[in-house]
Amino acid sequence: MYKIEIDLPKSVARNMVIADVLPRGLIYKDESLKIYGATSSALTSVSSPNNGTEEVVIEWSFDEVDNTLDQDVTIQFEVLVADVLENQDGVVLVPNRATLRFEDEGGRIRSCSEASKPLKIVEPCLSAEKRAVPDITGSGDLAIIYTVSLSHLPSSHSDSFDVEVTDSVPVGFVCSPDSIEILPGPPGTAELIGPSTVRWSFDEVDLSWNEDRDVLLRYRAAVDEMYLASSEEGVTDEVSEAAGWLNWTSAPGDNSCERAYSTSYDESSPELSVLIGASPKWPKVGDTITYTYSVSNQCEDQITNLTLTDNRLGQIDLDRKTLLPGELAMATANYVVDDADLPGPLNSGPLENKALALGNGPLNNPVVGIGQISVDLFGFSVTKTTDKNTVNPGETLNYTISLWNGGSTYVTNVTVRDVFDGKVEEISTSPPPDPDGIWRFDEIENGSSKNITLKVRVPETQDFEFSMNQGVSGEGFVNVANDYKTSPPSYTITNRVYVTFSSENVNATGMVSDSKSVDVVRTGTELSIREHGSGTYDGEGEIELLTEKKSISSNKEVSATYGTTALGLYQNRSVTYSSRWTEEAKAKNRITGTSVSESYRYATSIDRESRINLDKSETSMDVNSEFDGMGHIGILKMPSSNSTAHDKPVFESREDYTGSFKILVETDGSKSSKTSSGTGFVAADKRIGSSQRSYESGTRNYSSDEEINAGSNSIAKDLSFVYAPSSQNLTNDFSLDLSMKWKEGMW
Repeated sequence: MYKIEIDLPKSVARNMVIADVLPRGLIYKDESLKIYGATSSALTSVSSPNNGTEEVVIEWSFDEVDNTLDQDVTIQFEVLVADVLENQDGVVLVPNRATLRFEDEGGRIRSCSEASKPLKIVEPCLSAEKRAVPDITGSGDLAIIYTVSLSHLPSSHSDSFDVEVTDSVPVGFVCSPDSIEILPGPPGTAELIGPSTVRWSFDEVDLSWNEDRDVLLRYRAAVDEMYLASSEEGVTDEVSEAAGWLNWTSAPGDNSCERAYSTSYDESSPELSVLIGASPKWPKVGDTITYTYSVSNQCEDQITNLTLTDNRLGQIDLDRKTLLPGELAMATANYVVDDADLPGPLNSGPLENKALALGNGPLNNPVVGIGQISVDLFGFSVTKTTDKNTVNPGETLNYTISLWNGGSTYVTNVTVRDVFDGKVEEISTSPPPDPDGIWRFDEIENGSSKNITLKVRVPETQDFEFSMNQGVSGEGFVNVANDYKTSPPSYTITNRVYVTFSSENVNATGMVSDSKSVDVVRTGTELSIREHGSGTYDGEGEIELLTEKKSISSNKEVSATYGTTALGLYQNRSVTYSSRWTEEAKAKNRITGTSVSESYRYATSIDRESRINLDKSETSMDVNSEFDGMGHIGILKMPSSNSTAHDKPVFESREDYTGSFKILVETDGSKSSKTSSGTGFVAADKRIGSSQRSYESGTRNYSSDEEINAGSNSIAKDLSFVYAPSSQNLTNDFSLDLSMKWKEGMW
């Protein structure tokens, strides 16, 4: 844009003419003219041609300009840099000169002129470079990751506009639409415009995207299975249609004078030829296949950085990385046939391998080649399945033995022997075996199968009853560990099937086998009791266990005081015990998904009454205890017996005490009634699902009455506490000094 500012006398000027001469290479934009100040209009004339090939003379004529208010006159207009041959990057255009002539009030002619600064032409210059690396997915899909880097060259001196990058992949590959992306780069779009062509578009790529900061464009091209299926096996030496085009302009939007630029960064060229051989013919499971690869250079130029990737074997080491025109690179690799390679009823077909050769041409552009081979397998297999992975005693299991001949030849003299490692009761089989318990088939044709079904029952376990009353009192050391379960230990039944066969077609004999394991699990109830400490002890307990009803009932009364105890041994020796008291009871009802626990540790005194009842339908715990030490009451109710750690509990309660406290608790897993009081540290947190919560924590004086019902979503509590620091000895040489102001909430 040019601006001519005319400083006139503070009077009337007549017959005023301003002439401006634009140098060659510029085009005057008549619609951009603006005149303001003492006047806003003029008679304008523009010389011809106004297309940048010649100088352009513009004249503005004014009959009379009244400048008595000293507003002066300003002329503003725009020019276009013409797309002519002379306008090249770095060219400096001569200044344009404006001339003023007018007649003042005295009738005198006045004139003057002024030149602009020189104008330097600048142009954008972009370059692109393409790179490729092989890529294999977990499913064995063979592909190439292409990356195109775009940047301004050092010779570029202006921003680029309307930038388009179009990239095409070689024959035998198709682009993955979801993989097209812009990594670092200006705002733009990416799209698939054909099975083998992608395009990125940018309104502007400014000079900040230079050789130190590339625009990176990436996409993935996978091997075209339809192309491989239609081509001759192992031969892919067609001329590639891969190419890359880069287009941009010197001005944004639709501009008739803009300069358009275009360059190619990936010229089409012949590619690599890949041939694959395999030995032996008709391999079976356990055999080693030796693959032989040959890669030939079909280009007229040298290929460097040559790599070969197999979809099953990964990177293959070639005997050379550089190939002159017509040269070969060779490699071998071994593969052991696995059971998973055999075709099944839903997965028929030979063992297929694909190999991708990738190198760099004379301009470092990627050149590629693909090859493939199919190997027929001698594939006779057996699988054993069942309708359940977990079973209870007394339930039935349905097994299926499937014989599948997925190879390309028939098998004969097939025998099937089924073995259980545990005791089961056979109910039925179809078809029935021979009298010796073995199934026999004269022949199974290729592509066909045979099925055998068995129905068995897992034996029941024997129920029993157990009850015990006990009472112990005295002074010394106590250590009690009692565990009660109403369910027998789980175990595993493993069923193995062994199949022998022969095949005259490929002169092969052998045996295949399979197995299936089923866990026998019986859910029930559990109770674990632990006691230990030294000093005086007085305890009574009753326990009753009925496996048929899955019930455990425990009543326990304990009064214990900590003290150091010395016991005399023979030969004038003695042993001294000094252990503060631990009392613990943990109950799990795996039928209802409920757990309750009560524990005391580092206690100098305990006076405790506890009742726990477990059966098929309920879990309850009643606690009346007074202690000096650390105490814990826990309740967990899950939605069902099959709940996992990721499921939200129906009701969850945890209470921890350190100090001297008295606690009364009654719970059935979903309801809880508690009264507690004492001095020391308290932390309690109760939750009903994810919708309700009650909590409190702090140190010193504490008193609480609380009622919670998860079934009706109700919480009621009456609290009283006073803050002060608290100290508690846990051992003779270790104590806790606690100071925490009280915090309480409920929602």
